[in-house]
Amino acid sequence: GDLIADLVAAKELYPKPSIIIDLGTASKILYLSKEGSFCGCLFMPGLITSSQSLSIKASLLPEVGLEKGRTFLAKNTIDAMNNGLLYGHASMISGLVDKTLNEVGVDCSIILTGGCSNLIYDLLPTNYIKDENLVLKGLNILYKKNKSRK
Repeated sequence: GDLIADLVAAKELYPKPSIIIDLGTASKILYLSKEGSFCGCLFMPGLITSSQSLSIKASLLPEVGLEKGRTFLAKNTIDAMNNGLLYGHASMISGLVDKTLNEVGVDCSIILTGGCSNLIYDLLPTNYIKDENLVLKGLNILYKKNKSRK
């Protein structure tokens, strides 16, 4: 459901073509063509999912709060985990967006949304648009369209 809502809102509110990055339980990258058609996507473990998995699978590592450390190269375990997760996820996202742009061969609006968007927005390229409420906007658009049909 959230993918459809993301696509509906992006189609209505932003210039197309567009790449939507939804950072929730799973991180998703969606491509919307200039005609407004959904043309493909990628799914990855989300930031919090990755953090929880690291703490569970590596039993000696603690849970972390996903806050940037004082320096990029950390000097303690908590900062090392936080920076690895945050900068690693941001690098993964920007790298996958670059690969998507290369594949589609056109400039796109790049929209960042989802519960974890605040955690890495400032670690991403400056041309990314942050819209934390894209899903809610899409649901509202769908609600209004369905309501008007009655």
